[in-house]
Amino acid sequence: MSSVKGFILSNILMLACLAEASILVLEYDDKSADRHEEYVQYAACANDPSDCELYMFDEINSEDHHLAIQQAVAKHDVINMSFGFQFEEEPRERRGEPGDHFKQRLADWRSFNIQVEGEAAFLNGLIAANLDKNFVAASGNGRLIGLMYSYGVLINDEREMYPATLLSPNLLTVTAAKHTTNDVLQVGEMVLADYANYGLRYVHVAAAMPQVTREGDFLKGTSFAAPYTSSVIDQIRYTHREVSAEEANRIVMMTVDVKNIESAILASQSLRDAALSGVESEVTTAMTHRKRKVRLALQEELGDILLVKSGGVLNPERALLCAESYATSQGMSLEEACSHSHLVVGGAGGDYQNKLQELWRLREI
Repeated sequence: MSSVKGFILSNILMLACLAEASILVLEYDDKSADRHEEYVQYAACANDPSDCELYMFDEINSEDHHLAIQQAVAKHDVINMSFGFQFEEEPRERRGEPGDHFKQRLADWRSFNIQVEGEAAFLNGLIAANLDKNFVAASGNGRLIGLMYSYGVLINDEREMYPATLLSPNLLTVTAAKHTTNDVLQVGEMVLADYANYGLRYVHVAAAMPQVTREGDFLKGTSFAAPYTSSVIDQIRYTHREVSAEEANRIVMMTVDVKNIESAILASQSLRDAALSGVESEVTTAMTHRKRKVRLALQEELGDILLVKSGGVLNPERALLCAESYATSQGMSLEEACSHSHLVVGGAGGDYQNKLQELWRLREI
């Protein structure tokens, strides 16, 4: 009898855990009135808003906020981060500027960068301490990312953006695929949105959110591509508890719609060859007009959508099928499950399957 009671109690506890909100929408309050956090939360949990918790912080590198964030993260499986911090460049003295004024700007710059450094360290530690949870970051808008470097890129040539450029197996960084009005481009026409950051090292997948707000506004931008991806990862983790955070990220990357797999493979090989020959060291020195043209030529040659690690755009149906096959089929590897999902959703045959395996190997997915 006690064993029956124990079984009932364990199931009640399990259901209680599953009933908890599983997506934490972590947002920085920059005091603007653009309702950013509301739209991000809607993008993450449009089907069931009760499945999301929103935590807003309005001060970076704050011990009080850090403690509250740690407590909030502990309750969730998926943490969406549609915000970013970046070190500011050292100010230069302006002609005719009073000395005291410049000294104050210099002090403000030092203070801000110290705060960013502290926040980056906190976020890095938070992600590393919660490897069982999925952290999803927006890559950011503004095309700040500069040159290809070590299979990836530097942001704004030298400055990195946090948390998008942190590296951890449980962190997935998302950029935005381009829309035409309210439609997402077909696979063969896919490009990244012209405002979106990209990169093979830091940016893992592109996504295009196919839904509107309650007011009928169409959501575009990396801030909304990220929570849309978070919702897919949440479905994977909620439905298949045995799938780890790292595996969920790999599933998302291995099931994307690849615009042109031959070009994706060639792009991977070109970047590898460039890294081995030291070519990237030549193009990552101080930017000049000529070197900007080199960067743009590389970008045009490789194709925008290929300049994310997975080489493609999120396919939720295929990702969920891969997760189901992997979780329920005995002895099937993750690679086999995701290859099978490409066959079922898209009809990819044997030759394509081999090319997928090559792409995953080259890009270390």
